[in-house]
Order: sequence, then structure tokens, then C-alpha cells
Amino acid sequence: MGGQIRYDAPPDGGSRFKIEIPQVISAGNGEEISSMVGKIEEPVRAELPLAEGNSHSLRVLWIKKGTSIGDSLEQFLLTQGLDLTTRAYAPLSRKMLNRTDLLLLSIRWGEPADMDYVKQVNDRARDAEVPILYIIENPDWKAISTYFNATSWDFIRSPVEEEELYARILNLIQIHRAQADLELVNRKLSEASRTIEEKNSNLEILVSRLDRLSLTDELTGLSNRRCISNRVNTELARSKRTGRSLALIMGDLDLFKLVNDRYGHLAGDAVLSESAKRIAESLREGDAVGRWGGEEFLIILPETDLQAAKQVAERIRTQVGTLPIAYGAESIYITISLGVATLIPTEKDDTEGAASLLIRAADDALYRAKARGRNRVEALGVVSPNGTPGSPNGRS
Repeated sequence: MGGQIRYDAPPDGGSRFKIEIPQVISAGNGEEISSMVGKIEEPVRAELPLAEGNSHSLRVLWIKKGTSIGDSLEQFLLTQGLDLTTRAYAPLSRKMLNRTDLLLLSIRWGEPADMDYVKQVNDRARDAEVPILYIIENPDWKAISTYFNATSWDFIRSPVEEEELYARILNLIQIHRAQADLELVNRKLSEASRTIEEKNSNLEILVSRLDRLSLTDELTGLSNRRCISNRVNTELARSKRTGRSLALIMGDLDLFKLVNDRYGHLAGDAVLSESAKRIAESLREGDAVGRWGGEEFLIILPETDLQAAKQVAERIRTQVGTLPIAYGAESIYITISLGVATLIPTEKDDTEGAASLLIRAADDALYRAKARGRNRVEALGVVSPNGTPGSPNGRS
């Protein structure tokens, strides 16, 4: 995420974690994430009483097992304000451990009974998440270092100085609480990260949908005018590189206004949608079709000469006009007129200018098909980028 965690140990003995997240990209969830991060920034334990002279609420359970340690240490710890309870060996209940901030355990290292008890205490304290400070007599340093490296607890050698013991107790409690706080912060940070990832994933889906909608005609599902125009420019640029011909077909449904007038606009929409489907099904792989506007369609045929383009146009005309389009109980017949034009651009030709020229040529060929009786294909032949074909207006 690019963020960081900072742990502060204020002079009053409290512990404070701060999460710094430099940037969050999300859709509509800024307030939610800010709230979540804000909670993480709050002091996790603002009242940790670990400063000197302020340890009155710390609860320490001291189990004296098999040791000759006297009561002087106990009296000293009590004078420091610790809530200290001492007891001899006995099984530890979960309820007892839940009321304990630290377990102080006196043992003789290597004594079988003591080591068995150490194992029991370790297991119970780990489950209850209570730290242990061992006061060890007769230590085997090599064995002890190996053992304690595998645990999260600490040990001190007997005999022990009063001040050192007190300092180690406070230090171990503070470390344990800081670790617990860090785990809490990490969980919250992980939750925030998952939320951000989910929101960003939803945003990506939304953006993808919007992109598709911005390039798609809602009624027919074909590319819209902007999208198909961009595709013409793309294919012309490729034709410049390959030196191959690019063909366009402009198609227009014949007498479409009569369909709307007779059957209604919903029927007209159904005719447009079905005609678009039939046109798309008539094309080859690599060809493209878009709704140019109203009942007009523009078809792009890459690397296609005039003769092959006319064959595709005839296939479209047959596919659209042969079978009726069902609308409720009605069977609506519709035909289409198509104009074909081709162009081989050169490297010096302006792509947008050549695209405009080619589209005009296909449109002029379509007008010729309309003028000669509709339901037919007309072609202008190869268009020269230097040519200026006419562009008469008006057709139906």
C-alpha cells in the first residue's frame, strides 16, 4: 500500500501506534477508509501504567516452585506498587491467568518436576497470551539460550537484584503489550487494505463498464459512431504500413420511417436491433461494424479490395432482406441499400483526411444505390486521396 507503521513510546509509559497511508485510490469510499485509518491512529493503549512510580494496576502472579528465594524481593515489589500475588505450585486456571499481566516463575533448571511444570505453564500462558519471566537457579546457559530462543518469554538468573527484577518486569509487560498492540494494528491495517482492494476492484469494474458504454450503441450493441470512426483511422494507419486496400461499406435500411409509422417506434427498435445482428453475422473475422446514426451502419473491411468488398455487401443485403423480422404477431420485411468504396493510402496522406474522403465516397455510393431503386449495392471503385467525389444529399 505504500504506507508505514510508527510505534511511539511516550515518556508517560503509554504506547501509541500510528499508521501513515500516503494515498488511497477508491470509488466513493474515502470517508469510510479515512474513518478506519483514523481509528488505527488513535492510541491503542493510552493508559499503560509503565512509568516509574506508576505501576499500581499491574497484576503479577509469582509462583515460587523449588527455590530458596526469600521474601525480600516480594516486599520490594509490593513497595513499588505492583499488585503482587504469590503462591506455591498449583495448576493454573484460565480465569487466574486472565487476571494476570505477567507470570513470575521461580524454578531450578534441570529438575524434572520443575521442567514438567515449566511446560504446563508455557502452554497455558501462551493460550492466555500472558508473558512469563523466569527466575532460574542453577542455570545451564547453553540449554537455556536454546530453549528461550524458541519462546516469547524471558529469564533472569537467581540471585537477582531488586531494581533489576522490577525493571525486567515492567520491560517485559511493555514489550508484550506493544506486540499485542502491533498485532491489532496489523489486523486493522489488513482490514483497511482489503477494503481498499475491494473498492478499487469495484472501481475498475465500473470504469470498464463505463468505457464499454461510451463506445457502444445501447440499442444495437454495436460500436457507436465515435468508436467506429476511431477504428477507421486505426485501419487506415495500418493500410499505410502494409500498402493494402481498405474498404468501407455504408448501409442504410430502406424506407425505415414507414416501419415506425405503421408499427410504432418499439417495432422500429426491434427491426434496427435484428438488422444489426444480421449485418454482424455476415462479416468475416477481423471486419467491424458500427451504428453510424439512425438506421445507418458503417462496415470496415481491412485488407479488402473492391471486388471482395462488393461480395460482402451482397451477403449483408441478402442476410438482412430475405427473411422477415418477427415483432409480436407481425412479420416485418426490411431491405438495405449499401455503398462500397476502397482506398489505398500512402505514407504522405493525412489519416483523418483520408478517412473523411473514404467515408464520403461510401456515402456517395450508398446515395447512388438509393437513387437506382434501393435494396442494391453500388460501388465507386478505388478512391484517390486527391479526388473529391460528390456528396449529394437526401435519401430514404
